[in-house]
Amino acid sequence: MDAIVFLKRVFLVLMFFFTFVFINTSFALESPDDFYAYYTKVDSGEEFEKHSRTSEFADIVVNVGRAEGKLVFWRGSSYLPYWQTEKGKWFLKEEIQRSGDGPKQRPDNTNIYSQVEIVESNPVRIIIRWRYVIEFDNSYDISPADWAVEYFTVYPDGTLLRSIRRPTDSLEQWEMPENLLCRKLSLQENGATNISKTKPEFSLTINADRYLKKGFDKAKGSNVLKLKTNGKPEKLTLRFQSEVINPVIEIRNWGLAPIESIQVDSEPFTDFRAGYEHTFDLTNLIIWFNSPFRKGSEIVIIPGRFDSPVNKPSTASAGDDKSLLVEQDSSGPYNFTLGGIFSDDGLPDDSIKFKWEKISGPGEVKFKDAKKLTTNVDVESDGLYVFRLTVSDGELETSDEVNVVLDRDSGRFGSPIAWWAFEQVDGNLTVDKVSQSKDAIEGHFSRQVGVVGKALRLNEYDTFIKRESSNAPEINSKAFTIEAWIAPRSYPWNWCPIVMQKTADKGLFFGMDANSRFGLWVATSSGWQKCNSSKPLSDKEGRISFREYSQIDKSNNFTLPLLKWSHVTGTFDSTKGIKLYLNGVMAGEMD
Repeated sequence: MDAIVFLKRVFLVLMFFFTFVFINTSFALESPDDFYAYYTKVDSGEEFEKHSRTSEFADIVVNVGRAEGKLVFWRGSSYLPYWQTEKGKWFLKEEIQRSGDGPKQRPDNTNIYSQVEIVESNPVRIIIRWRYVIEFDNSYDISPADWAVEYFTVYPDGTLLRSIRRPTDSLEQWEMPENLLCRKLSLQENGATNISKTKPEFSLTINADRYLKKGFDKAKGSNVLKLKTNGKPEKLTLRFQSEVINPVIEIRNWGLAPIESIQVDSEPFTDFRAGYEHTFDLTNLIIWFNSPFRKGSEIVIIPGRFDSPVNKPSTASAGDDKSLLVEQDSSGPYNFTLGGIFSDDGLPDDSIKFKWEKISGPGEVKFKDAKKLTTNVDVESDGLYVFRLTVSDGELETSDEVNVVLDRDSGRFGSPIAWWAFEQVDGNLTVDKVSQSKDAIEGHFSRQVGVVGKALRLNEYDTFIKRESSNAPEINSKAFTIEAWIAPRSYPWNWCPIVMQKTADKGLFFGMDANSRFGLWVATSSGWQKCNSSKPLSDKEGRISFREYSQIDKSNNFTLPLLKWSHVTGTFDSTKGIKLYLNGVMAGEMD
């Protein structure tokens, strides 16, 4: 080959617009008969229902027995919920005005941009998330700044907490307290009324060394404590510092221990409900008290007997071995990034410590911060280095090693003409390490750990890296190679570029499609030459969902997995054709 294009270590997380949620059963998780949530399909009898091509689990109903009604999230209103009892039906206030391609009651005509799901369901509380685009037209030009998110937290007595975050241009603005609007309502037989006189927050003191106060969760209406030693609760005494009605206490890291008893002012108390919220490795306890309490009331919570979890060592990975190319006439120090991965069972607590160290190598090594999971490294000279990552949970340690080779570019195979490593990002600019060109990152993105060093996590809509055509690298028309690391979160609706430099009749396209394939297309004098990876996986409509992908035998198929890094390569030679490689194995060929 006369020249080779190495788009080395291009860490792209492709986040496409549509998210599929598949629920295959109605359920009421751990909830009493009078308080539960389930997926269903509400049949309103309206005309649009005859043409509603949705599954039997398109809507959500929350049954609140004590309030003798149901809170319904119905596609007929693009999921703005309504409260229904024997006395009538009342839609909740539309806090953010919506408009789209449908009628006023259902502004999102086919609910393309309106989604609901059950986030939490237990005997204490039910949480529903509603995500929607506030305004769009028939152009369907949607960006992250168009989305709003609302959470509805329902308690057994009919108390409803509604938290709303309006669309913003940045994550920082999104997370600002000023962007959180909270409403407290009471679901009653005669409708849903605002609660304005009752102060939503309440304070307390605790008398137990192994618990920490984490503050009041305004969105959920609960006072949050945290157990220092995960999964091993002990007696907890707390005292209310103000009057409160139906308080909710959340104790993080409690584990699966039952409650043996609760005492209020030294007297047994039984009018409460306890539920569990299961996180990745831990379990939180939530307690709802069906009673008013005066200022100074003392609560004693005594956990029942339960087999305490046994601490297991963390798993640690120092990452894949790396081979890095440095210029032939360069001199150190050379900088790169080490990034590890770990998982832990949360025991004995949440305190995880990391340590990087050099095991062997020809030159001096300096870590920017050897106690961080991801750190920059300076090495004095090229050669083979071995680094060790040690992960400690305070009791047990585990470690893993990674080899890093720095080779000098001999020029035998041609030097890269473009190389985005995404280690140099300044604001919305990233640096091509070959030309030192600062290229703009359009749209919304974030940085995270990649296969080596940093990666770019792109959003679901409009993020890409752009360079003006006048500054684009000159690609040899006879032979070139493109490489990239990608980890798609979902498959697109059509061909989506990984790297593209083309017009209607010239250039190249390197991308992936809805059938989990990838391909390289090159314009030649005889027209576009296209090569796609073989044996695509597909459903009847030509696309495949994440759920379906996980259930299919993928042996002997050269397809791009979801949520996993893959190394994709496309080569073009005017005399030999196009070849594709997936993780080093040939995945397609066109002579």
